[in-house]
Amino acid sequence: GSRKRRLIENKLSHKFNELNKLAGKLAKEAVKKSKKNILIAGSLPPQNFTYFADLGKDLKFIKNSFKAQAKCLNPYVDFFYLDVMSSLKECQIAINSIKSFKKEFLLGIHIRKGGKLPSGEKISTVIKKVDLKKIKCPYGFKINAFEHIPAGWKPDSNNPKVQLGKRNDLNPLKFAKICIKFNKMGANILGGCCETTPSHIKKLRSLI
Repeated sequence: GSRKRRLIENKLSHKFNELNKLAGKLAKEAVKKSKKNILIAGSLPPQNFTYFADLGKDLKFIKNSFKAQAKCLNPYVDFFYLDVMSSLKECQIAINSIKSFKKEFLLGIHIRKGGKLPSGEKISTVIKKVDLKKIKCPYGFKINAFEHIPAGWKPDSNNPKVQLGKRNDLNPLKFAKICIKFNKMGANILGGCCETTPSHIKKLRSLI
């Protein structure tokens, strides 16, 4: 919620540095209170629209926005999480924006039916192009429970009339069964995204 474009839309662009640094400080405080060895991920979401391959006409704005948010978060995080990337180009821009910090990162790719990104590119193609060392790194997934995501839909366009709905069949038990299945196949980074609940995540404790 504190990416540049979103703050500009809500007339809060002057709060960009403050809000991103506050997020980092709060994460640090939470880890300290937990008294556990917890790593902090700096989330870098799409800098245009989520689940949308079109980066718009101003690529300079997208590149600068990634870099600016990464710079704010860097002092507080152990690694970066590039969240729900929707095209090879978006992946490459996001990765390039954090190179100077020399930190490890997780690459989150949004996949639709047929194993393709919103851009129409196959996930296997993207993996080869961004050189992820033949998936020797940990991998996994997070599931959202939206009823449907129409092609070309802009989820954060601030239009309250547009509702995606929630899948009633993806209850915590079914969610756990899916996670257990893929965990046995090697996936060890598991989670829930939009429309999943604390009850869903609680079921993951059975894998610990």
